[in-house]
Amino acid sequence: MGNLTVSVPCLVVPVRVTLGYGRFVSPIEQIVLRKLTLHEADGLDEPAVYGAAELASSLGLGQRLTLDIISDLWHKNYITLDLTRGVVRPADHVRRRAAQGTLHELEGAEVHSAEYPLMVDSLTGTLMPVNGNTRPQEGHPVVPVLDQWAADETFTQAELADAVHEHLRQERRQERRPYTQAREQRVLTAQMVPAALRPPPQHRWLPLSITVGWDNDAEKIRLFSDHHPTFPTESRVRALSRIAELLEVLPDSTFATQVRRAANSQFIEAPSLGTALERLEQAAADVSGSPRARIRRGTMNWPGRVAR
Repeated sequence: MGNLTVSVPCLVVPVRVTLGYGRFVSPIEQIVLRKLTLHEADGLDEPAVYGAAELASSLGLGQRLTLDIISDLWHKNYITLDLTRGVVRPADHVRRRAAQGTLHELEGAEVHSAEYPLMVDSLTGTLMPVNGNTRPQEGHPVVPVLDQWAADETFTQAELADAVHEHLRQERRQERRPYTQAREQRVLTAQMVPAALRPPPQHRWLPLSITVGWDNDAEKIRLFSDHHPTFPTESRVRALSRIAELLEVLPDSTFATQVRRAANSQFIEAPSLGTALERLEQAAADVSGSPRARIRRGTMNWPGRVAR
């Protein structure tokens, strides 16, 4: 068997994401909500009423930060805005929370919109964080891609969220930020940027190491690949299947020639008992020049030799 590293072409695609931070409201969000529900906490019926400037001044916060917090709380339906009077009021369900002392159990309100680059490998259509090389590496045959394999980019929210979360984990590792020191980021929404609005296409080539061998019984090439940090098992199996398909569809291609060249020895696979006995019988017949020897009761009957 021989080892070969191939280059899988990939396309970089931008994804628009809305992120939530933390499972519960942040400390600063709790401070603002407690200020707005101070009367409820004291057992009074009427909610506190503040303008944005007054709220910022009373809490010692900057005007911009206060407006950002108000915007997040409003989008989460935790507060209402009286535009006529220019004041902020807590929502009724938040007032009830304050009276019960459970404001801290509210879901986090902070959101952030961003655009992240992800990557689709053209061989299997797997969505993943950007990885690989900006050009094929020397000695790594480039895998041709058939037209029928073109990715339709119709990924589910779960697939998009998984790829974005992995992208964020890689960012933290690169920046050496401990996970415990960062607020949990949750993907709330994610969508692919429409092709017409994307920048010029960017390509990457992802190395995939495979083992190539020739199966004498089936008279065909067999492909294997061990654990790969980028390709999950399901995608790796699909990649090997499509490479095998390429060898049949494009047998005269440069890629197919390079793969066959790597199959430089018999594919090692334990044969069945029947196959092993047939091979042994044939080998004995070839060596002796006589008809095939027969196997009886587990003992070989060689010509001229008495069976025990």
